[in-house]
Amino acid sequence: MNFNRNTDSFKAQEITMQRSKVVSLAEAVLEDPSNMLCQALLNQTMKRLEMLLSA
Repeated sequence: MNFNRNTDSFKAQEITMQRSKVVSLAEAVLEDPSNMLCQALLNQTMKRLEMLLSA
């Protein structure tokens, strides 16, 4: 039971971190749409967040 609680807590922290990254990267892409690195990181982070939310 404690393991599940720790896992849920870790997942919630990971989701919060990924959401923050998405917001920051989206702002960076909006400021400089030609920044391909930020665009790639944004896509990667959104996929990671989507995976976490669907699990």
